[in-house]
Amino acid sequence: MSSLLSLPQEIRDMILEWVLSTPASTAPDIEKPWSLTQGREKYKLEALSTWSNGNHVYLQDSPLGCPPFLLVNRQLYEEVRLALTRIEATYVLDIIILNEFDVILTWLLISKPSLCVSNLICNFRIATNPNENIPPEAYRGYHMGERVGPAMVWTFYILFELFFLNGPRLKSKKPPLHTKPRRSIRRLTINVETPPGVAPERFGPPSSRRRCLQDTNEPANHVLDPEYLVNFIKEELEGLLRMGYHTAEYGDILYVHLDAMVIQRDGNTLHVFDVTERLKEFIPTYLDAGESREARIAAFQNWRIRAWPRRRELGLDVPEGVDIYPRPYMRWSECFHGLYQF
Repeated sequence: MSSLLSLPQEIRDMILEWVLSTPASTAPDIEKPWSLTQGREKYKLEALSTWSNGNHVYLQDSPLGCPPFLLVNRQLYEEVRLALTRIEATYVLDIIILNEFDVILTWLLISKPSLCVSNLICNFRIATNPNENIPPEAYRGYHMGERVGPAMVWTFYILFELFFLNGPRLKSKKPPLHTKPRRSIRRLTINVETPPGVAPERFGPPSSRRRCLQDTNEPANHVLDPEYLVNFIKEELEGLLRMGYHTAEYGDILYVHLDAMVIQRDGNTLHVFDVTERLKEFIPTYLDAGESREARIAAFQNWRIRAWPRRRELGLDVPEGVDIYPRPYMRWSECFHGLYQF
């Protein structure tokens, strides 16, 4: 450690910033994914504002830790404390998908605690040798048609909500009514990795749909197609951002708590959602049967002028020229159903 302290201040600063911004560990080996569940807490996801299929997540003991440099001596403590103010809050989360149903979560990097995370990178990896003993009825509710996604579809959204409420701990019981999430993300990157060493003919659409339908034509050694998963996530996020009759209640959390979303496959960017700009320009066009276009647009405008000050509170971008009205934030459903008027 004396050699580190003997270096010039500028070089020490660069080293400390690099260490704090670099994952301290690598992603766990995915060859035997079920062995990774041992020693982890098995947590049943509770639905907050959405549905739940009773899916489980396997959590590591603690996602947070004190940078060791803080404990060495007073000088390094001060230098690390200042370095933490200079670096961005960057989080990296490894997500292993088991059986299209449960997931294993491992935080690889939490550069510093923050209510407004600059970058959250979620790497999705697909288990290629899943346990085949889950009965078909475990995939209940996913037999509505060819386009239905994998059985953990609601897991993605629940994890969104849990992060905005609790940060990296991703565990919570249902909060009190009208509890406002306190966290935000400036840039969310969703990267789906192609399983290595898998022949192309093994990839296919969700196995969970076939099992629910008692479909016996599933090929041997089937693996969820990463291209399918990328397209499915992109389409679902697009649907939420359209704020349709059935999706607006869930899409509003994305508009209020995110600046941008990036969809990648194997690290290559395929699509970028500029959420801030979209909120500024967006006008809802999807109407349900018997719904008034004028009433829906009025409700959306009512909700949007409440969303801007809330975004500013959360540390997110607010475009120039947008009027900030001092009105309390309300969820879309509250504005739409007329509980709060202009």
